Amino acid sequence: MNVSSAFRRTILGAALALAALAPAALAGPAQAAAAPTLSPVQIKPAGTSAAVAFTSAEPVAVTIGYQATAPTASLPTVRAWDTYTTTHATTLTGLSSDTTYAVTVTARALDGRTATARASFTTLKKRVRITLESIDITDDGDGFLTGDGEPRWEVHTLWDGGDVKGCYPLHCGYGSFGEGRITPSNSAGETLRFDFAEENFDRFPDALALGVIAQEDDGGGFVQGVQLPRVWDCVANGGCTAGEDSPTVWRVPQEEETAYQTLRVAGVENRTGFRSELNFAVVLFHNDTPYPAPKRNVPFSNWK
Repeated sequence: MNVSSAFRRTILGAALALAALAPAALAGPAQAAAAPTLSPVQIKPAGTSAAVAFTSAEPVAVTIGYQATAPTASLPTVRAWDTYTTTHATTLTGLSSDTTYAVTVTARALDGRTATARASFTTLKKRVRITLESIDITDDGDGFLTGDGEPRWEVHTLWDGGDVKGCYPLHCGYGSFGEGRITPSNSAGETLRFDFAEENFDRFPDALALGVIAQEDDGGGFVQGVQLPRVWDCVANGGCTAGEDSPTVWRVPQEEETAYQTLRVAGVENRTGFRSELNFAVVLFHNDTPYPAPKRNVPFSNWK
């Protein structure tokens, strides 16, 4: 009886031990801790930069890597922050316009858990706008008793590889203007402009120059303006810079989001004494608005 009782107690103990182990066996191996939770990465691109923002459900330190994906992949740029927080925002700088970038965000929690998020964006396209804002006539070329002058202006915009022309009055006819300031416009009442859009060029111009040929109708066909070949030499061959030999040459700023400059170009006709100065605004900016050009490698123009 004593052996049988002892045996029964042994069997009962083993059964209880197995019952205690059963839940752990059924549960399987221990589960890894969940990765930190990140919101979708929001990116607002500009032309040479991009604002990046997202949040995390718990404090994390962040590393952001980004690189261009086209036309050829570049080595990634990596930025890291050691501060643990739940709100994350930064600006990526030194970007190229009209370029697609891939972004990888790595978040690390205080206990070492990590999470990764990926996104991509394309920067805005580069534009340069040249607007003829006004013309100041200081001598209309006619005497006091002969009325207003009859001038016309031929405006040339030159760059390495091209030249585009516009006339005022439109269609290169002679006008009737006395001394003072005039504000040229096209048939739709718009100020006259050339828009250089990045997507319309195989190679966007690094420099632009403005030249003006002015003619007064009493001049008998004699034309004098700026020396266009000299301006072309400045643009194509780097022979001069803005503010030196030719103040009408404008170097397109690199890695700048926006830029603005006023250029003043003389338009004279020596035989009649006609004197004028054309005032241009040159603006660098970025957007994705289309500027349809009549063909490749020329700007959009509303001189019509």
